[in-house]
Amino acid sequence: MFPIEGPLAMDATRSLAHSALPDAPVVPDEPPRPVRSSRQRLAQTLRSLADRLEPPRCVDPALQPRPR
Repeated sequence: MFPIEGPLAMDATRSLAHSALPDAPVVPDEPPRPVRSSRQRLAQTLRSLADRLEPPRCVDPALQPRPR
């Protein structure tokens, strides 16, 4: 070990330890971007395609099940 390496390593360790002090500068986190998963996009695409091929049926109240 060379004589210059000791103080350099000590300064680097000290600066790293000072970053954990309570009065250390804080960099705010960026707000997360809303990311839609590929599964959600695929489901939305398939739903819109199904609605185009066969539109939703008109619901007849007489055919709905009775509540218990």
